[in-house]
Amino acid sequence: MISLVGWATTAGLPEEKRTIGRLVKSVMDLSPLVWIVNTFPNVARVSYDKYIDYGVTPENFFIVMRSVS
Repeated sequence: MISLVGWATTAGLPEEKRTIGRLVKSVMDLSPLVWIVNTFPNVARVSYDKYIDYGVTPENFFIVMRSVS
């Protein structure tokens, strides 16, 4: 799976491979959110947000956790 992630951002590949790469990247990027929700019972909300426009780079996202007081 790790080698497929590179397809998401490699220029010159056929669109089918880039689509596969983006799907695999999404699974790998979102898996920490699942881990957080299952590991920390006091988490009220978890969000996955971008901080740079996708046109600049598809790589820059951050995770925000909010816990129950």
